[in-house]
Amino acid sequence: MLKQIRINKTPMIEQALIVLQSKKYPLLEENEIVKYLISREYNEAIKEIDNNKGDRGKQEIKKILKAIYKDGDKFGKAFLEKKGLKKENLNEEKLYELVANA
Repeated sequence: MLKQIRINKTPMIEQALIVLQSKKYPLLEENEIVKYLISREYNEAIKEIDNNKGDRGKQEIKKILKAIYKDGDKFGKAFLEKKGLKKENLNEEKLYELVANA
């Protein structure tokens, strides 16, 4: 299942993307720059946690991810409630369509 993140382009984000695209990543599109930077930050965080705490660090990451999924589920349910819909009555394609047109 493809998951999406929506980011509002504030003037600060716009400026950052312009600088990054012109100076560091001229061959990448804006969305690819964002994906790359998030991935790099995640990998650095994992390394730091592993270096500091070993297996406990992995447990912390799992705990954080679980909380993120829970929040995402909560927001998804609220979004569908606003539309008067239930998740059980929708297929994956319809869910993507709703999110894309939000």
